[in-house]
Amino acid sequence: PSFLATVPTQKDGRSFRYNPSNGTVSLARGADTPAAPQPIPAITQQDMQNLDQIASAIYRYWETTGRYPPNLASLTPDHMASVPTMANGQSYVYNVQTGAVNHPRELMTPAPNPAAQPLPAGNNPNAIAAGNTNRQLQVLDDLGF
Repeated sequence: PSFLATVPTQKDGRSFRYNPSNGTVSLARGADTPAAPQPIPAITQQDMQNLDQIASAIYRYWETTGRYPPNLASLTPDHMASVPTMANGQSYVYNVQTGAVNHPRELMTPAPNPAAQPLPAGNNPNAIAAGNTNRQLQVLDDLGF
């Protein structure tokens, strides 16, 4: 309700299709049956390298223009030759408002575990891992934490 009074539909009443991995909206064709959700792939070392390259290109774009690119395709050809994708061909998730680029698995929220006890802070070496993504933990490890 903050953005639209109602979600629009096509002329024939069917819903539009939305792809949350890349933010595209398309026409529904044929039978309007929802597609089975694709599993989110694991984060590979190549994904980590791709994310670093894309993030660097976003920063260079921002340095040049003073704003984040409207989409990842805008990074080519001035800031990178081509925008890499994940091994399964899916695009990385890009937030135009913050300039953040992520692997879809980084954005997954873990299911709440009612039996989980909060980790104590202080000298507990495992306490730093609480609430961080694998990528963040890798950066902390690289920094020697």
